[in-house]
Formats: sequence, structure tokens, C-alpha cells
Amino acid sequence: MVEAITRDGIAEPAIQRGVERHLSDITVLQFISALAQLLAYLIGFVLYAHMVPELRALGTAQFAGVSVISVVIGLAAQSTLGKLVAGFSPVLYRQVRVGDKVRLDLPVGAVSATVEVISLGFTVLRDDQHNEVIVPNSTLMSTTLVRVSRAQA
Repeated sequence: MVEAITRDGIAEPAIQRGVERHLSDITVLQFISALAQLLAYLIGFVLYAHMVPELRALGTAQFAGVSVISVVIGLAAQSTLGKLVAGFSPVLYRQVRVGDKVRLDLPVGAVSATVEVISLGFTVLRDDQHNEVIVPNSTLMSTTLVRVSRAQA
């Protein structure tokens, strides 16, 4: 049986069904699970706030302030947000998959390696000398990547 992947167990059955059906991309399942949990909490909070009249009035007044603050934070964290979006790209677009043999140009030179793990922040590769190469997804998305061979599905 598959071990529990989520801490609170809300999306655990869906992930287990996906793994049992031989879906090889567990990163996508974990991402969808975390996103579903976040949306469920957000919808619950919004519905609760609409039920209490004082919270509804306070929320309307605070909405304008939050909008201004979010623009300021967005401009200040532009690099970090760019890396976050770059982290979603390998998961959503699936240019490479776990098990693919790839060749890419990194600041340390050309690397030929096999993809071991794809996460939202980093991609872990294993080169021919069995060294672990950890590449930030922002670097992975900004470099030319050559797929030497595709993983068996």
C-alpha cells in the first residue's frame, strides 16, 4: 500500500488512486493536492466571512488596502515570484519527466544526466559519474535542454 503523502490526509485517497493507476508523475499529484487544499480553506474562509455582517463590512474596507500592499510586495519580490512561476513550468508543461536522459548547459559546463526528481523548486539530476546535480527550475527553464532519451512510460 502507498504511504500517506499529505500531512492532514485530506487528499491522500486521490493521490493513492493516482499512484495505484500507475501515474508516474507524483509531483503533479502533490501540487494539485496542495492547491485543492488551499482553495478549500480559502473558500471556507470567504463563506464564513460573508455569513458574519461585521466581517463582510471589514473585508470590504480592507480590500483596497490589501490591493495596494499586494502591488508593492509583488514589485519587491519580482525575482522570487519569477522563480516560483519557473517552478510551476516543469510540472505543468512536462518538458522532461523522471527517468529522461538530458543534456544541458549550466554555469559549471555541459552536463549529461538522468532526471531523478522534479519538484516545484528544483530538479535533481544524476550524472554519468553518479553525482547528484541539483538545478533550480528557473535555471532549467532559461537554458537549452536536449532530451537524449525519453523515459519508458
